[in-house]
Amino acid sequence: MAERSIHDRIAHDLKAALSPIQTAAYVLRRGDALQEGTTMELAAVIERQTRRLARMIDEASEWQRAADGRLSLRADDILPGELLEACLAATDGAPRVHWTTPADIVFRGDGYRLQQMLVAMLAFASGRDPGRSPGIEASATPGRLAWTMIDAGPACEIAALLTRPADAPADDGLGLGLLLAQAIARCHGGELRVSAAGSGVRLECEVRALAIAED
Repeated sequence: MAERSIHDRIAHDLKAALSPIQTAAYVLRRGDALQEGTTMELAAVIERQTRRLARMIDEASEWQRAADGRLSLRADDILPGELLEACLAATDGAPRVHWTTPADIVFRGDGYRLQQMLVAMLAFASGRDPGRSPGIEASATPGRLAWTMIDAGPACEIAALLTRPADAPADDGLGLGLLLAQAIARCHGGELRVSAAGSGVRLECEVRALAIAED
């Protein structure tokens, strides 16, 4: 899918999230014999959809900065095990993890961005088969971190996963999670790759240590 088509998709999804707000506001403005319960329901719709729109706008902004090569990075001292545990805690369920990293490894990278990247990968892999946790293997050296995630979800169009938004994002966002994760990996001198694993999907990601000064 071409870049222009991605922007069209984003615009369509933002308009779809805005529509319930416009409808609720119109009904409230008319005020035709609204009961107290109905008023509260309409107010709840506006509040819920406003929060959703804010998340979607933030996601679109992050993706655009990534596409333009404008993601800001800082070099933090990271314990890879703690990074992964924080990401697992931020997602539903407890995926099986095969961990091959010595406990005393310290990695220099942007902790916020790397967590953002891993959470997006975990959300994708976990959402493909909510009944089963994806398998995860992780390894590290002081200069390199790597993760492999394999889900057992249904067959999908592998080639499209890193070229266009997800069709049905599990987080009710814009489906840009893997695209942003790919950009973050590249900002760290690495790459995110996808391939088939039976009917499921294998995500392989590696990043290199940053050599930039901490702010």
